[in-house]
Amino acid sequence: MAVNTDKSQAIILRKDHSNITHNTLQFFDEEIKWVTEVKYLKLMIDNKLTFRQHIQYLKEKFWSKINMCLPLIGKYSKLSLYIKVLIFKLILRPFLMYAAPIWDQAVPTNKKKTQVIPNKLLRIITNAPWYSPSKKYQKAALYSNTNYRAIKL
Repeated sequence: MAVNTDKSQAIILRKDHSNITHNTLQFFDEEIKWVTEVKYLKLMIDNKLTFRQHIQYLKEKFWSKINMCLPLIGKYSKLSLYIKVLIFKLILRPFLMYAAPIWDQAVPTNKKKTQVIPNKLLRIITNAPWYSPSKKYQKAALYSNTNYRAIKL
């Protein structure tokens, strides 16, 4: 069996803030490094399971995808609202919802950051003013927020 120990990492998941000195961990006579955060199947897991880095990564990637789709879903697009919402549901939302049942266990302040993104996008799609309540546009777009969608999965 061939294992690439250069790519292998060790992590301890814990809630407390104590710094524990770790013994060296060896696999096939090669030392494996201890880390505070690992990336597994595009999910960033930190040692306290706050998912802060993963949510930050989601925000950055999601906004880059929105910027690519902006000519189609933006203010000056000639597409109908139905098509714009369809683009959101079929292309953009699955990226945001990847592994949602796992990172849904994060603290509410971090989950709130993921709920703000689609609300801003729906305002862009519907050409709504920034001060308008988002619930009205969520219903208009038949959109469910990430908490409801994660529970449904």
